Amino acid sequence: MFKEWVVLNVSSAAPTAGVYDQGIYEKLLQLDPDIAKKYLASWTIQNTVLDNYSGAVSEMRDVITLTIHRLAPDAEVMADRAYIPEVGDDGQPLKNPTRRRRIEFIVRRRTTLSSVKLAQEIELFETLAQQLGNSIVRGYGQASARTHKTAEKDDAWRCLKQLESVLAQIL
Repeated sequence: MFKEWVVLNVSSAAPTAGVYDQGIYEKLLQLDPDIAKKYLASWTIQNTVLDNYSGAVSEMRDVITLTIHRLAPDAEVMADRAYIPEVGDDGQPLKNPTRRRRIEFIVRRRTTLSSVKLAQEIELFETLAQQLGNSIVRGYGQASARTHKTAEKDDAWRCLKQLESVLAQIL
């Protein structure tokens, strides 16, 4: 039912300029037009008068997930020589990379420093990758919680901005 509402009321109408980050939208459009549409849909929902804004948060959470998976596909992450699988509650390595490992991969892929300079900067790199990974986990957790209960407009807006800042860092 929600999907039908989005198709009828959101897909054809983009949010007004200034509501969403144009730079993020353009990067998403280059990465995948469908992800860019979901990004616009989240802001369109946010700017509609509703009783519950969890749909906007849900759309943005999907944007984060899809973006991370496009930038860090399972096979590429697992083939990376620095990849170390996380361990599940049962003590066994997880079959697929976690969001944290995907973010580490994205950050590592973007680093184009020489090996000497990279060796000097490795501690800073690890710290930044860990902080971004923690932000993803926290933001995703908060977004997940808001998709399962009523989200007030202000709460949804804060969550969208938090997830948007994550997008800005990984794009």
